[in-house]
Amino acid sequence: MLTLQDTLILCSCDYKKLVKRGGGNLTSDNYVKIVTNIKNILNEKGLKQGFVAEKAGFTDQQFSNILNFRKQLKVEHIPRIAYGLGVEPNEIFK
Repeated sequence: MLTLQDTLILCSCDYKKLVKRGGGNLTSDNYVKIVTNIKNILNEKGLKQGFVAEKAGFTDQQFSNILNFRKQLKVEHIPRIAYGLGVEPNEIFK
């Protein structure tokens, strides 16, 4: 599992504004937007949730729970999900 610092380095961007101080949880202001962006990318690319989940290292249920707000999406998940979607991590934040 990547740390927040590893994620920031890997993605070459400053997510500090999106993350609560001292933790890897996304702020509520951006949480819904990010999950919505993930869903939009899934739809635009015509990808199945199960395919992306497997490629990102999640079970189908875990990924479904993230997309339906039943499981907390952490900033450390972003690079994995981006990889599963075939996009750069910054695309998830647009």
